[in-house]
Amino acid sequence: MSIGKGDTIFVHLWQDGKFVAAFDGDSLGGLLPPANWPMGKDIVDVRSIKEGSVPPGQYEVSVGLYNRNDGARYAAFDAQGQRLSDDAVTIGSMKA
Repeated sequence: MSIGKGDTIFVHLWQDGKFVAAFDGDSLGGLLPPANWPMGKDIVDVRSIKEGSVPPGQYEVSVGLYNRNDGARYAAFDAQGQRLSDDAVTIGSMKA
């Protein structure tokens, strides 16, 4: 599957195995959709979470790509090459 028109990024917060919040959208504040990412270049995408938008606590942060037109997610794999059941990669944790 190649990145195409309508594809975008999801960033999800989870707490104790429960979905809490989503911060979906194109990179660079909505200015650069994945279909326009330059080949061979790194894209640094910083998402801000406004104070008070989620309850205080510790959260797991997961990310992935999906097509906003049909909701289909791109396949995501762990370091051993096993497909992740929810096609999301946990990239770390944060404290709000």
